Amino acid sequence: MFVGDLLEAVTVRFEAVGEEAVELPELGPVRLLRVEQTMELPGQRLASTLWLDDRGQPRRMRMPLLGSAIDMLACSRACATAPNRVEALFDRALAQAPAGTGALDRRRAWRYRVQAADGEGLDFPSTAEQRARREGETWTIVVRPGESAFGEPKPTPAERSASRWLESDHPELRRFAKAAAGDAVGDAERMRRLERAVAEHIREKSLAVGYASALETLRTRAGDCTEHALLLAAAGRALGIPTRVATGLVYSPAFGEAREVFVPHAWTQAWIGGRWVSFDAAQRGFGGGHLLLAVGDGDPWRFAEGIAQLGRLRLLAVESLPPPGRAATPEAKL
Repeated sequence: MFVGDLLEAVTVRFEAVGEEAVELPELGPVRLLRVEQTMELPGQRLASTLWLDDRGQPRRMRMPLLGSAIDMLACSRACATAPNRVEALFDRALAQAPAGTGALDRRRAWRYRVQAADGEGLDFPSTAEQRARREGETWTIVVRPGESAFGEPKPTPAERSASRWLESDHPELRRFAKAAAGDAVGDAERMRRLERAVAEHIREKSLAVGYASALETLRTRAGDCTEHALLLAAAGRALGIPTRVATGLVYSPAFGEAREVFVPHAWTQAWIGGRWVSFDAAQRGFGGGHLLLAVGDGDPWRFAEGIAQLGRLRLLAVESLPPPGRAATPEAKL
């Protein structure tokens, strides 16, 4: 299958399981052909189930989302346009911090112990800032802002060039990046200035934006963390700095009615001084409260690897580590 957003072909596997009775709105039980579909996306398999009628048309589809399953069903116009039922789907993606975590100082290093709530496997990448180690079914993760490099992979050509979602070669984006960086010396200072500029440029901080490219966000000045991350990544590439988009969780003392939770989040990483360094325009800076799940090039399909784990994380422990220069206990080292 050719995927337009990726500008590449991906392999899709189908397995016809057999006919079965399926409940459909307004029709009741209908016999449909069940088909298991697996799409081989870069770094991730996206599995879903289809139920097809005798003409081969999908009447129902089920796919995993945020630790649960979402169903899409074919029905009449009246059914499809009826008032929505309010579902707290986003709340399923929140990870509750252990009791007593309190305010999390982003400048310090933090250690996490994480387990899958559903018993299935998890996967956490290791970077210069995040060290992850698996111990049976439990992961120990240490996040140290400003940690030095330890042999990370160098940027790929794709992380240096423009894309459908990071239009770093567009004149408008180049002008924005150049003006924001000003007379800054060095890529680190350029990225810090871009981080501030993006935070100030996006005036309407809103979850209402579905998914906008960097150029769209530059023009509309609206969006949530993904729009901040994409615009910052594109601005960095416009100045010749390799960038990528990180997805994961970030600590929040309050989110809606929830307290002390880790919220789905996106930020930007730039290749500086031989390592990947994180910048977060939406949070006005990266810190120990960021838990990385996956990295990509800003394409929504590339978020699949991180999104697949949202809603499945159970935080067993969250603890602060001594600042640099102070002695750490053996247990604090990873």
